Amino acid sequence: MVYEGEIMQIQRTEIEKRLAELRADFERLVPASISSEWGQAVCSPTHFLSVSARAADLIVTGGDKGEDVYRAADIRSLVLGTGRPVLAAASQIEDGMAKTVLVAWKETREARRALTDALPFLAGHRRRHRHNRQRARRRHS
Repeated sequence: MVYEGEIMQIQRTEIEKRLAELRADFERLVPASISSEWGQAVCSPTHFLSVSARAADLIVTGGDKGEDVYRAADIRSLVLGTGRPVLAAASQIEDGMAKTVLVAWKETREARRALTDALPFLAGHRRRHRHNRQRARRRHS
């Protein structure tokens, strides 16, 4: 007979093993010349990233829509709840640079500052789209 506590411990061990694999990938892929930090916890990825984002300039996360809220961050919650820019990287791309960028923002001083800070990154893209929810609402009213 297997008890519920044993199942939870097995799942936790599997999660910790997967986190160790991901950390090894992170350390292998991120050059030492780039200032970076690895963080991990066995909890909701969205909650962990939201709390960790308080000290971050940019949140980089996978763009895949996760079915399991305990294994993948909810990008919408990150964008709306962290107050930090979120870069959702596609998992199936042929080269390292996106050709199209969408910038969604509202008319605030902080949004203008974030967009100004992002200009060097945006300058290399062929197509740029800007979406301002407040202006879109006024046009459709």
